Amino acid sequence: LPEICGLFAASVLAIPTNGQDTGTIVPMVREIVAGARARVVISLSVDGSETMHDAIRGAGTWRRAWSTFEELREIKGISLKVNTVVTSSNVESLPAFAAYVRARGADAHSLILLRGDPRDPSLRPPLPADLRRIGPLLLNELRSYGYAQGGLKARLLWRYHRAAWSTSVATIEQERQVVPCLAGRNHLVIWPDRTAGPCELLPPVGCIEPAGLGPLISGSAWRERCDFIAGGGCWCTHNCALLASLLFHPPSVIRLIASAAGAS
Repeated sequence: LPEICGLFAASVLAIPTNGQDTGTIVPMVREIVAGARARVVISLSVDGSETMHDAIRGAGTWRRAWSTFEELREIKGISLKVNTVVTSSNVESLPAFAAYVRARGADAHSLILLRGDPRDPSLRPPLPADLRRIGPLLLNELRSYGYAQGGLKARLLWRYHRAAWSTSVATIEQERQVVPCLAGRNHLVIWPDRTAGPCELLPPVGCIEPAGLGPLISGSAWRERCDFIAGGGCWCTHNCALLASLLFHPPSVIRLIASAAGAS
């Protein structure tokens, strides 16, 4: 992994982990930081209080995740983020948990709505009405990370997160792409078996070997999948897809810039 990370000439390199294997994760991150040309962001998955998190991910997983968090804080040159998957089970407790994450010293906190097919079939996506009710409380807590502390960039980041939340809720309510999805056009996914596709929630289109990625994304199968997505054949609240789509959706970008520029 450190060797792969060193290949990317990117400004930010973000890596998610469940934080369970502290003894492997911490030295690996040190090696990644030493060889990376980008700012490294490590995201740890924590879904609520110890009782709530362990009920979802297994006994003892909460303590191991935070143990990894504390050891990673000793590494200079990285940012630490907490990722929380929002479900019908933990949605009510999220405002209090968001305050807890802030107090623990995280650099950022992402709230990711449950998508796909979870291993635990009892987990369900949150109801839009619940998301709209707790949204203002959560966004107010997330704003404390500095999005509103000055500067156009900070205000843009804050307004992006606010727009992403409202867009996600509207997408669930309307069961359609509220913002046109650009999956396969401005971002893609490569799986460990070397297959690739526009989105991780859809089947891969083909393999990048032996010809490479270029021939695959210029082929007819790739274009057909992109046309399917662009035609509204699917919808989701995938954070990565939403980020890439919002920032290349002219009406959304204009609203973000105008609101940020006009803020005090």
